[in-house]
Amino acid sequence: MKSIVILILVLFLFACATSVNVDYQPGTDFTALKSFRIVEAPVSVAKDPRINSPFIQQRIIEAMKAQLSLKGLVAKSEKPDLVVKYHLAIKQELESDDSGVAFGVGTSSSHSAFGIMFGSGTGVASVDNLVITIDLMKAGTEKLLWRGSFDRRLAAGLTPESSTQLINSMVKEILDKFPPK
Repeated sequence: MKSIVILILVLFLFACATSVNVDYQPGTDFTALKSFRIVEAPVSVAKDPRINSPFIQQRIIEAMKAQLSLKGLVAKSEKPDLVVKYHLAIKQELESDDSGVAFGVGTSSSHSAFGIMFGSGTGVASVDNLVITIDLMKAGTEKLLWRGSFDRRLAAGLTPESSTQLINSMVKEILDKFPPK
């Protein structure tokens, strides 16, 4: 029974997960790229004060530096191979309660019972997703070589710690897809 509950939870989490969107310039030798420089100001940022913040922007820069360094790339201010730029946006989505059916079975020493419940979703809510897009461009030409984008729900009442955790996990999800296989 315990393994069934775990399986259902895992399937639920996968159903809720979003995936990283990646595009890149075919034919690029990504193994030849050894260094990077991050442009600290975002290319574009939503007017929403939750993300149009120097704190959020600094967290993104630090997360990108850490993830690119883990990939063996070196931060260089002069003559890097890559210029890294990023975009911040808010994507609003409507979310509705789903209809569902639930079954239950119970037993005692001398009795057993079976139950069924039907539910219809009637609620609709607007949710905000933070979208981070990272562009890796060839230094000197500013030609886009690789782009990764990922979104995740932007919860209300983020603390500095939870904000850092959200940013770090999103940037990691995106840059896990670089270089392309």
